[in-house]
Amino acid sequence: MKKMFILLFPALFFCSCESLFQDIDYLFMDKVVLKGKVSNAKASSSQQKAPSENEFTLADAAKVMVFYGNQYQIIEIKSDGSFSGKVPLGNSTLVTFLTKDNEFIGNLYTGGLNFLPLQGLDEKIDLIDFSTLTLDSKRVIPENDPVGKSIKLTEAELSFMKEVGKFYESMAKNIDMNNNKIPDLYEDITIFLSTERGFEGGKYGIKGQKEAQITGTYDLEGTNSLKIEGYVDWFSEKIKGISKNATLSGPASNPYNDIINSSNQEFDDNEPDKESYYVDFRRQSNDLFETGTYTLHIDKQNFTFDYYFDLNMKDFWVFAVPALVTDAKGYVTEVNVEYQLKDGRKVKPEKVLSSSITLMFNVYSYDKTMDVYDSWSMSGNGKPGEKASVEIIRRNALNDLKSNFSHYTIKLPTPIKLSNIESVGTSYLDMFNNSAGNNWAP
Repeated sequence: MKKMFILLFPALFFCSCESLFQDIDYLFMDKVVLKGKVSNAKASSSQQKAPSENEFTLADAAKVMVFYGNQYQIIEIKSDGSFSGKVPLGNSTLVTFLTKDNEFIGNLYTGGLNFLPLQGLDEKIDLIDFSTLTLDSKRVIPENDPVGKSIKLTEAELSFMKEVGKFYESMAKNIDMNNNKIPDLYEDITIFLSTERGFEGGKYGIKGQKEAQITGTYDLEGTNSLKIEGYVDWFSEKIKGISKNATLSGPASNPYNDIINSSNQEFDDNEPDKESYYVDFRRQSNDLFETGTYTLHIDKQNFTFDYYFDLNMKDFWVFAVPALVTDAKGYVTEVNVEYQLKDGRKVKPEKVLSSSITLMFNVYSYDKTMDVYDSWSMSGNGKPGEKASVEIIRRNALNDLKSNFSHYTIKLPTPIKLSNIESVGTSYLDMFNNSAGNNWAP
């Protein structure tokens, strides 16, 4: 068994640099109670008998481990087989069942999904009672399935989530990456895995003048990386540079010879929260990481994990399509964003986004007004005539969820002259905290 990492959804982007480590105040989040009951009778029925590939039945379940975003909690199963615990709304939530020795039995399977979609709900839910739970291979199936009842999804949303949910089938088993039979989360050596994927999206629109066009194809020519993050508390030595020396090997069946540690960072000791680190791995060929078992070598330790990728995800890529809004003087004052699948079907961003929408303007020439933006960078020192980029981050964190946050309209702090814009990038964190983005040309 390997460690439970929070990863999922193999497609991701280029320009969102926001960390997975977001401040989530659990006490003040809207929550829903999850409750249910597993049978006490070991293999008491044909439904309770586990197929040969699973040595356990639900009668062996002693704990429910719940993951949301990059947070988690443990819910103990009582002697009568019942359990109850609160989890926050607004996240894709993975519910796994473990033995008393922390061995993986299976994960909740609702509406054909390997996770519980608690993000973008049409109405607030206070309680989900699964009633009796039964085991089918590694799938834990509730008698009372909330998907389609209290959790309503369109056909497009459900098909999208079924596709991306395949990722959980491998990731839900990664609970002991250092292979010492203790869940890594118990040892404070948490490792979070996510992916970053970006490629050309097409042409941006200009409101009242031209429609945006999706012309990009999901190919291997964009940026691809595997990001690994965690806290440094478990490092054997409190010295900088451990992440710099980290390496990744795999897949075990046919190892690559071109994986590089492309960027890394260990956060300052003066940080008020836990110190953390991240490492981005890329392939020199820029090809994608294929499905398989990988090994992270860091701090003289080895951590193995299963990674899943399905190229068919290209049909379920969500494009954040921008349309620029200009004033009478030809300056861009805001950007309207629509969220579409490759075939043009629109989807609700609340269903597919986790925490942010980011705009990146690449301009032909630096202008001093860029200083008012969240961040900006340039090819030189901000001298007139030099190319530059301006980033506007709209974080959809807890406070924004309660203050009329809009995924659709982003106002610019200071207008940018339309003729100075070379391209526009849109990126976001998907519902599994992967980074996804596209670049849009005039």
